[in-house]
Amino acid sequence: MRKLISAFLALALLLCLLPAGMTVPAQAAGPTYGSVPILCGDPETDLMAERILSKMNFKGLSDRDKLLKIYDWVIANCTRVWDMSVVPWMEGPTPQEVAAYSEQMFKRIESGQAFVRADLCKIYTNYTAGESAFSIREDWIDSTRSLQTHGYSMVHTYAGDCVAFSEMFALLAGHLGYDVRVVTGAFLNKTGPVAHTWNMVLVGNKYYWFDVRIDDGNTTENYKPHNYFMKEDTDEWAKKHEWARGYTDLLMKNVKAIKAFYESGNPHTHEWVVRLAESTATCEQVGYRIEFCRTCRLRRVRYLALGHNWKLKSTSQPTCTKEGKQTFQCTRCSEKNVVKTPALGHEWKVDKILTPAEDGAHGTAYYLCGVCGADKTANLCASELYTDAPKPKNWAHSGVDFCVFRGLMIGTSATKFSPEATLTRAMVAQILWAAEGRPAPTQASSFRDVKRSAWYANAVAWAEETGLASGVGDGRFAPNQAITRQELAVMLRAYAAYQGYSTEEEADLSTFPDGKDVSKWARPAMRWAVGIGILSGTTGPNHEVILAPKQSVTRAMAAVMFMRLLTTLESGQNQ
Repeated sequence: MRKLISAFLALALLLCLLPAGMTVPAQAAGPTYGSVPILCGDPETDLMAERILSKMNFKGLSDRDKLLKIYDWVIANCTRVWDMSVVPWMEGPTPQEVAAYSEQMFKRIESGQAFVRADLCKIYTNYTAGESAFSIREDWIDSTRSLQTHGYSMVHTYAGDCVAFSEMFALLAGHLGYDVRVVTGAFLNKTGPVAHTWNMVLVGNKYYWFDVRIDDGNTTENYKPHNYFMKEDTDEWAKKHEWARGYTDLLMKNVKAIKAFYESGNPHTHEWVVRLAESTATCEQVGYRIEFCRTCRLRRVRYLALGHNWKLKSTSQPTCTKEGKQTFQCTRCSEKNVVKTPALGHEWKVDKILTPAEDGAHGTAYYLCGVCGADKTANLCASELYTDAPKPKNWAHSGVDFCVFRGLMIGTSATKFSPEATLTRAMVAQILWAAEGRPAPTQASSFRDVKRSAWYANAVAWAEETGLASGVGDGRFAPNQAITRQELAVMLRAYAAYQGYSTEEEADLSTFPDGKDVSKWARPAMRWAVGIGILSGTTGPNHEVILAPKQSVTRAMAAVMFMRLLTTLESGQNQ
């Protein structure tokens, strides 16, 4: 507990001790009063209060208008009820939401971005009003504990007596940064005093009077609303209210000290006490723990499951044909968890061609697995080597087979061909260079983005000196740039010309709905490629046949186009 000072001692009917933080510092070190929310300290209640306030717009409003908006909300939404057993209970946030908000709230308070409502005075007062005697525990009714108790009920029911109405107003206005007090006494009806509770709020440098319950309950004809809203004159207030004034006088006389208390940030060391704990939390079952601080009565709510503590018990590595697995066991609950690893699959390599492929039919080959040494005799087929290579009935199957077994294209890994991956400019140069038997270039490439150590360096240098490839400008070749269908047609036409074959324009591109989309510089090559059957249409968005000249070329598309080109050139049909 922080030290108490004796700056404010007994006044007439009370004894009040103020916290050390109430002393007025030479210069306030914290934020100004009213700029930081004052919370009740119960995470569920404060979270629901924030949700209520989030539906109101306070931007640009004066202090009076902000408080009026809350005042009217309480009047419009809350109901005076004597028997709370008949009031339905509204569902609140989930335990997980409360726990998350609790941690967030704690961090805000620790960093000075929010305060917990302070119990500035604890008083026991007796007084007599007319013929009725009241024994008032004002230290309880205006305490953080009371606000948490009544506030919790109000945010779940919007119903209660005058105490509940006053606590609801204090809760909501506190979230806007106002120090709101709850005063208990009597309301002076025509028939005499009736036990009652209302509020006083520190606005600017003065406390004002509020009685939300009387304004809510007065339904007499010609009644003017807000008769008891933000009243300044205490003597005028006393015409309808009676209370022990020692506490309220104390607050009014010490406004500077109270504001300084909030501006100091209310620093103290939390003294945590476990209020409620459920110890049934297991690896998967949620338990909870509720703590409160003896000093500021801040509550921390933690909902948690322990989570499994896995320990590896056994491991078996995957092979070509069998999956691997790791077995874990929880050290707390002994539950097991098995994580499986897929079988690696054979990495087949052609060890010997038994019969070559002819006229589009598969040959046969003897294969060896490079991992486990297994062997088999099967079709001479790329899909025997790569798990993702197009299967025999696929349109790209023969093209991929052709390019793989001629050494024009290889897989992207030992087991993958990646038929849907895009073809780059460097890959095209590499394929054309391989088709020519990989001749050594006379000099290195002049393109500044082609390094001599690159896997495609010789291919690009050869394509450059033979005129089969040109750059993209600024001395660059852009080797990793995806190539489009019209760009590939240009390179294939150049290769045909390099081989001495005819490259006359043949096809009418206007028969395709997107024929006009072919770039001017690519039209001769596209007409030629379509005309000799190297390039055929593809399916458009409406299932029509289109050219798609600017679509990127996939490795499967390229394999088919190279097969068509080379078989056409080798047959001599285009000479």
